[in-house]
Amino acid sequence: MSDAGTPGINDPGFDLVRACAATGIEVVAIPGPWRIDRRALDRRSADGSILLRGFLPARGAARRSRLDSLALETRTLVFYESPHRVREALEDCAQIFGGERPAAVARELTKVHETLYRGALSELAARAAAEPAFVRGEIVLVIAGASPPPSLKGADGTRRGTRPGARAAARRASIEAGGAFGGTHRLGCATTRL
Repeated sequence: MSDAGTPGINDPGFDLVRACAATGIEVVAIPGPWRIDRRALDRRSADGSILLRGFLPARGAARRSRLDSLALETRTLVFYESPHRVREALEDCAQIFGGERPAAVARELTKVHETLYRGALSELAARAAAEPAFVRGEIVLVIAGASPPPSLKGADGTRRGTRPGARAAARRASIEAGGAFGGTHRLGCATTRL
């Protein structure tokens, strides 16, 4: 029995599991990060889809670039994070996804000191900066997906027209053509009013 979470994902437990299997010892792992699926249901997307992205890049510019590429993702995002970088990661998430986006920070899942914090990204970033216990142990970030783009159909059920080139531009930006015009959308590192 181990109190160190699921072996083999991002730690040397992989070698231990392999050695046990080679000698016929059964290993039963409790999948820590997926326990969040039950505990943070209010952070899940409408269809229940989850996108596990592993660890975010350690360097700020690379981390912001990765997050920016996920800004319009409608599935719930799940990341592992180092306790030394969780504050900066939450600040970057709040900046790119919007400070009001719902999220959860799970600490030490399946262990004695398991803790789950829920709130808006800006609130969680502030707690990470203010509370020493918040940034200890293994961290899993669960971030609600972006709101889906508006429908292509009008209120009367008929298809709305689009401006020339809108479909191609929308595909590149991962939004539906009918929702490409009007409203505010995050494209690249800037928020643009179309």
